[in-house]
Amino acid sequence: GYHWGAVAAKKSEFVDILNCLLRHIRGKVGDDRVRFVKFDGGAEFVTESALAIYRNWKLDYAINCPTHHWQTGPVERGHSIHQDVMRTVGSYGNTPSVLWSPHYLLSVEVHNVKLHAGATVCPYFDLTGLAPDTQFLFIWGCLAVVHNHNVNPDKFCPRGLPCIYIGTGYFNNVHGAKFLNPANGKVLYSTNMTVSEHFLPFKELVSNPAAVRDCFGLIGFRNLTAWTLINKRVRKCFNGTWFIGTILSYNLTQQWFAVE
Repeated sequence: GYHWGAVAAKKSEFVDILNCLLRHIRGKVGDDRVRFVKFDGGAEFVTESALAIYRNWKLDYAINCPTHHWQTGPVERGHSIHQDVMRTVGSYGNTPSVLWSPHYLLSVEVHNVKLHAGATVCPYFDLTGLAPDTQFLFIWGCLAVVHNHNVNPDKFCPRGLPCIYIGTGYFNNVHGAKFLNPANGKVLYSTNMTVSEHFLPFKELVSNPAAVRDCFGLIGFRNLTAWTLINKRVRKCFNGTWFIGTILSYNLTQQWFAVE
């Protein structure tokens, strides 16, 4: 079936996510065909804000296994599908864990546009009746030179920005591909780009770091290297004593790591 994905930093964002899902379906098929939602016994699904969404959109709901965290079989299988895709693609591109969010959304989009076993049409066509648009689907984590969209760039300003492909703007209602600029850590969308699918910057950090440095510059190279170190175990010296810690995050502005 058709999958929809969203990433939340906290459980209270469920109301906004559900509202985005309903508007997404309305925009794709032109009507409000979602009539029923089912969820586990989490408290965030039955808050007053969530119940107001159910009433406004005229939705019926049910709780699956109220005393347990279990979900329905199809949902669990859907989760395992995306986890397998993320492990496979992430391992091939050697991408760090900080890109988990766009990686997950891309796996959901790929699921919707591919033909599954036993089906005659893809889930996207099954929902909308239209052929899926795959022009912005490339190899995860590959190099892309994106057109510089500054209004009046300096004549010496580069016309192309070296970036890393991290998906599309499908779930953000943006037409175009999604890119990460390693020089400043910002995400940008564009339809005007040149993609090199055979060059994977995070993978080349191991085998050919000089090429990555020449491509992204010293600042971009340093940020790429720092992102790959997150969730890695390190030794830290404090007051003359060595401790074993884990890198939790990397501050792009101040250029320092948070170690626990």
